[in-house]
Amino acid sequence: ILQYSSNTTQLYWIFNQSIMMWLICILLFYLKKPSSILFISSLSFLYSPFATIGMIPIAIVLIIKNRDKRLAEALDAVRNEYDYITIDCPPSLGLLTINALISADEAIIPIQSEYYALEGLSQLLNTIKLVSRINKKLKISGVVLTMFDGRALISRQICDEIRRFFGKKVFSTVVPRNIRVSEAPSHGVPVMLHDPKCAGAKAYLAITEEFLQREEE
Repeated sequence: ILQYSSNTTQLYWIFNQSIMMWLICILLFYLKKPSSILFISSLSFLYSPFATIGMIPIAIVLIIKNRDKRLAEALDAVRNEYDYITIDCPPSLGLLTINALISADEAIIPIQSEYYALEGLSQLLNTIKLVSRINKKLKISGVVLTMFDGRALISRQICDEIRRFFGKKVFSTVVPRNIRVSEAPSHGVPVMLHDPKCAGAKAYLAITEEFLQREEE
């Protein structure tokens, strides 16, 4: 999890500052056993390394040391041990995101149904295009529309525009704005555990099922 804000790690109650040093070892000094930094989260089937705002200086050092493939090299050692490895990227196009894209086989782009979300989309697409020259396997496998408000004209317009541009890559399920999704982090659990019957949880479950169905095709 490469998020500067560490929202995902906090969400699943993964708190251990010592893990930070292990991430530094992987990204900067090539620790060959990344599995040694994986910790069980509040969900027994989910394992995750830890990320904090401390990832910011790591990104700076990565630039200095030209370590754009460190994460890919580390993940190669454990790829066959998991069905899926999900890399949660920061909402920026820094070297941490580049490391993630070079490591990935597929990219799924979440897009908020708001105007400003479109501003950085073209930059992200250009970055993915450039990285694909290095990582030949990288492709955009899906686009998820989030924070959708059916009452707002701008939300509907953005959804229509995204679907016209990406076509079938856009998941048919749209994640609506939902207060229960916003509440879940304060309880330290994902919305699936906080309120599995709310609209947001049902939407994310439907997206997961849609993703798995696409993988089988």
